[in-house]
Amino acid sequence: MTGSVTLYCSEKTRASEVRIKLKSVIAIAVPRASQATNGDMSHFAGLSPSTVSTSTHETVLLQIDKRLRPEDAQYRPTEQSSPQKNHSSRIDRAGYFEWAFHFDLPEQGANKNTLPNGFPGVGSFYPPSYVLESDPIHGRREEWASVKWYLKVTVERPGLFRSNDRTLIPFIYMPPPPDSVSSLLIQRQALSAQTQDLVSHASVPLVIPNTLAESPSKWKTHYIQLNEAALGQHIKRTFLQKLTGSNKPKEERWALTFPGNPLAVFPLRAVVPFILTLVHSAEMPLVVHPHVALVQKVHLKARSSAAHAQYIAHATVVTSSLSKSGMQQWFGSIQFPNWCSPTFETSLLGVEYFLQVKPLKTPEAQVLLNIPPQLPQKLSELHA
Repeated sequence: MTGSVTLYCSEKTRASEVRIKLKSVIAIAVPRASQATNGDMSHFAGLSPSTVSTSTHETVLLQIDKRLRPEDAQYRPTEQSSPQKNHSSRIDRAGYFEWAFHFDLPEQGANKNTLPNGFPGVGSFYPPSYVLESDPIHGRREEWASVKWYLKVTVERPGLFRSNDRTLIPFIYMPPPPDSVSSLLIQRQALSAQTQDLVSHASVPLVIPNTLAESPSKWKTHYIQLNEAALGQHIKRTFLQKLTGSNKPKEERWALTFPGNPLAVFPLRAVVPFILTLVHSAEMPLVVHPHVALVQKVHLKARSSAAHAQYIAHATVVTSSLSKSGMQQWFGSIQFPNWCSPTFETSLLGVEYFLQVKPLKTPEAQVLLNIPPQLPQKLSELHA
């Protein structure tokens, strides 16, 4: 990080020293697990840190201090003047004093560049800026968790009864993606743009072109077993079933194929394409096609632990042409919202994403599959 600090002194103001500090702080407030809202996912909807019992924790992730020496300043008598070296080596004149500064963000520690399941995440870099807020309570939002980065400039004033001046300058930090997946992210960015264009100009049935940046033949396939119980609601028997006395529960097999080889990693704001295929159904299918949603899950860990999961996007699905083997297919896409941060994990706070597959878009429907597409930092397998 590079920048400059400019200090204006009047005839009556002086300074003995200027310091600049770069700091990153992580803070969390964890509600008791029993207080989290129950439903198809655990979350903090309708709660706020001030209305429930919480355990809190705050940790300084990084702090770097620098002293801006008077003799290193560039001095200008007026704002339009050309800068010159501060030959007096003091900050005792009216005018503008300017310092250039540079911070090298260090690595968090050695041997940190491979995360669970071998995913080459952001590695030893620090987590990105992040905030998880409560729903508005009386028009006011409160923070459940945050990772904040800021600069603090302190101007020390000479004299026993003079107070120092302090200024906080927050900024957004976004760690770089790992070099080992940079080429894959570029490919997925191109695929995202092609998918967006394909869906916006789609005709039914949609024909998947052979010109995609990543061919569907190279995507990863997940198989899903669907039965009546997963619907979460009673299924009426057909006249033929009643006539034949058949009470055997109906079952069918689906497949979801999406870009998951060699890793399910995507750039920020990516559009993720997928294909749903009805592999086998002995009778009339139980559903037109399963419902696919994108879920964000936030882990908070202090004296107690809790998780906040929420749906952040729902897929758009259109009928596609039949597969080569004559099976019915649907082409779908789902996009990460603009506000999503990269996936990361620390000892106190973690953020991850996954595709969730359910037979229906209803709370009572059972989760059939969770697949972890990630915005680079961490890849962890989740299971229903």
